[in-house]
Amino acid sequence: MSNNSADVLLCSYIQKKRSATSSGGDRNNIFLKNPIPHSSRHCQSCAWKEEQQRLAKRLGQQTRLKKLGQKLLDGFLSSPSGTRAHPNIPVLILFLAVLTGGLSVVADGSSPGNGEPPSSDVVESSYVSTWLAFVSKLLGIVLLGMLAFNTTKAKIKRYSQLQKGCRQLQKGCRIQNFPHENQSRDKKYAEILSNAIKFKTISYGGMDFHKNENRDAELARLHIFLQNSFEDVYRQYPPTVINQYSLLFKIRGQDETKKPILLCSHLDVVPAPMNNEFPWIRDPFSGDIIDGMIHGRGAIDNKHNVVSQLGAINEILCAGKLPKRTVYIALGHDEEIGGNEGAAKIAQHLKEEEGMSEGIEFILDEGTMMISGAIPGINEPVAIVGCVEKGHISVELTVKGPGGHSSTPPIDEDNPLKIMSKAIVALESNPVPAHFEKGSAFRNTLEDIAGELSFPLNVLCSNFWLFGPIFKHILLRANSGAAASIRTTTCVTIMSGGEKLNVIPSDVKAYINHRVHPADTFDDILLHNSRVINDRRVKIRLMDEAGFVVPPSPISDFKSKSFDLIRSTVNKNFGFGTVPGVMVGNTDTRWYWDLSKQIYRFSPVELTIQETKMFHGVNEKISAKALTSMIDFYKD
Repeated sequence: MSNNSADVLLCSYIQKKRSATSSGGDRNNIFLKNPIPHSSRHCQSCAWKEEQQRLAKRLGQQTRLKKLGQKLLDGFLSSPSGTRAHPNIPVLILFLAVLTGGLSVVADGSSPGNGEPPSSDVVESSYVSTWLAFVSKLLGIVLLGMLAFNTTKAKIKRYSQLQKGCRQLQKGCRIQNFPHENQSRDKKYAEILSNAIKFKTISYGGMDFHKNENRDAELARLHIFLQNSFEDVYRQYPPTVINQYSLLFKIRGQDETKKPILLCSHLDVVPAPMNNEFPWIRDPFSGDIIDGMIHGRGAIDNKHNVVSQLGAINEILCAGKLPKRTVYIALGHDEEIGGNEGAAKIAQHLKEEEGMSEGIEFILDEGTMMISGAIPGINEPVAIVGCVEKGHISVELTVKGPGGHSSTPPIDEDNPLKIMSKAIVALESNPVPAHFEKGSAFRNTLEDIAGELSFPLNVLCSNFWLFGPIFKHILLRANSGAAASIRTTTCVTIMSGGEKLNVIPSDVKAYINHRVHPADTFDDILLHNSRVINDRRVKIRLMDEAGFVVPPSPISDFKSKSFDLIRSTVNKNFGFGTVPGVMVGNTDTRWYWDLSKQIYRFSPVELTIQETKMFHGVNEKISAKALTSMIDFYKD
């Protein structure tokens, strides 16, 4: 077939796909967003060219405005000595505007209203009132100008990021597979994930830990299955088996002078109990594929990442190529119960055997996703990359008393159960104070995405110096996810006390789980609990046993080249914006803090807010197309 014929055929295929897109088809394919002429002889690059042409004028104007605005802002906020002025100058302007306005009203109120000619003092007061009113209006105009400037600056920032994404698209532009190739590829990986789900690699903790013997046998069988499914990876770069059941792959890169990266996922899953009120639609370990959806425990936590990471490397090796830099893939086997025997041992091996103490460029583990409805004002999905992970502690509350018979309860004093109940109500009614100050994690998220928001949210999120306190209260009442992102959470998880129906218990216990915000310390939380409960009869103990205490992670830089790489790869493969975020759960990355300063938590899969309830819930599922899109993400 001639090149010209191939080009025409490819264009015809893309036009057909666009028709499908307009009727609800592939919304993520950036090649299908704009018309592509059949006469084009360069179909490989026409999509990104059209995207760049469409944005060229706007980006040029915005760039010039950005430079001019930055000069004005620097001049306005700089002192005569050239040093940067205090960041609270806008607040000072607002205060002066209100003050001068109020003084002008007071001065104006001293004028006589009885028709008598004004005295010289009254005339002078009138002049003062006029000038104060003028100054107040001038300051108000300056304040509005600053609001408009910050809003425009946020918009320019998002356009600049989009322009960078278009350049990445130009650099890595590739022809899409033909329909039969896509269908065959989707089916192949769907079947691999389906079979991987059938292995019941369930991790049990606490009193059920002995059940993990069954998990270990299933893990051994899963290892054999993965070896048969990804033959090129295993043949060329067989994994190191860590502590019998975890796996560590090392794939040599083209440039071994560059620092390697570490991709992480885990082989185990949580239990999938049957619930009559909220039942599973399909057997959680059947791996059924229905209408292109793979069902079962582990479909989105976390066997989809196992399959897509190994699949990406396998495809690169099958093509006779190597990744640009060395890649480690770490597959832990007990992440769901803390990772003490899996990821902890992998980290030890990387430090002692591979010499990787702070030698890894960046680490990417499971985490937040491309979620629609997560950020108010944006309807399409936004890729939220966890740059920090909350810690957690558990606290034991104990109350002891004389107890007694239920037929004669005390009338002049509290019993242990009543005392504990009051303590719990006090904790739940007085949560730990929230953090929304400048530089806090979730505030960074909203400021980064402000340019994509619609009015009036774009103005609010571009000017937190003024609207921050108001917006903090909005977030605390918006939904549980938003509230958890800006504060340490308090949740009562276990209560125990009486043993008989007719006996007042003499020993009552309750257990509180705190997910600790990075701005809080353990001492802060314990002191808060003590002040809120304010009852010496309630004994408070930090459960500092292994696994019950995990500090918040270090904060990774969302302005780094590593974060920019994730952002541009998301833009290239999905066309969505990317923002830094807070990971409210815990991952295996807690064991890898010594390996890299740049640790990110992100799973390249698109979900709605409602679909996130599948995590550790019922009816986990993922589409075959979403699975192969994850593979494309990891390949890039």
